[in-house]
Amino acid sequence: MISSNSLATGEVLGKSYGFQVRPAVSARDSIQDLVAQGKIVGEWNENFKIYALPEMLKQRPPKWIKEEPFKGVLQVDAIKNIWQAMDYFGEGELDVLITPENSFLFPQEGRSLLEGIRGILENRKDPTTGAPTLGTDFNFESDDPFLNNLQGKLLTLKGNISEAGKAFGKALALLPEYSEPYANLGTLLWQLGQQKEAFVLFVEALLRNPYNVAAQLNFFDAGRETENFDGMIKVVEKILEMDPECLEFYPILAFSYHRSGQAGKAIDILNNFLAKYPQEEEARLLLEHIKSHLQ
Repeated sequence: MISSNSLATGEVLGKSYGFQVRPAVSARDSIQDLVAQGKIVGEWNENFKIYALPEMLKQRPPKWIKEEPFKGVLQVDAIKNIWQAMDYFGEGELDVLITPENSFLFPQEGRSLLEGIRGILENRKDPTTGAPTLGTDFNFESDDPFLNNLQGKLLTLKGNISEAGKAFGKALALLPEYSEPYANLGTLLWQLGQQKEAFVLFVEALLRNPYNVAAQLNFFDAGRETENFDGMIKVVEKILEMDPECLEFYPILAFSYHRSGQAGKAIDILNNFLAKYPQEEEARLLLEHIKSHLQ
């Protein structure tokens, strides 16, 4: 599992997102060299910046670039931490992500797979779009865990569940620290009616990357559906022991205690949490809800 200490280097976090870790590009000249080669570069160092040639952003405009003039560098205030930077990098809009200690290269073939995934989803929303459903230049034989996971997602959308499972399994064999393939395998099992087995995989995904919103939602929804509240308590307490700053997990912990019949424990957790973070409205509403059930 990721801990707050291990995040200091970004290495464990990078592996949890499926990316190969490389030495950091530390010198400013190196970033400028990458930009001169036509790369779109993201840099996380207490804040997030995008570097690129203006003409490259005309070809591949990141969603953060609006109508404002772009002069080669842009600070993106919407990305507030390294986990959000990694999520954004995984969407394929950057070529390189640089942190103070590590750098990550986005696999070029990944854009072909992302294009195929997005094409299928767009065509499902509107069949008249005619969006491409698979890049023509992708070689499915790869030892890159990120690419195998994307391949599995594409195969899932195409309805080839057996081959999708194999692709997710290969991604995990190549990089067991990679979080998302566990969740994707869990989703397949959930659809096949194997909910308990799916929940175990959602737990594995969450423990490898508790900061990922999709992993949090899968875990919470599956735990609630299977009513495995004791299991949820054990997992969330383990996460908070590793990183007490995972604030979104305190309401989940309180909810789990409440549903397991321990309303008093849930109320104590929320009272202590709100004493430190009085602005957390979700926790306050949950506290009111639990108290109302005791009246």
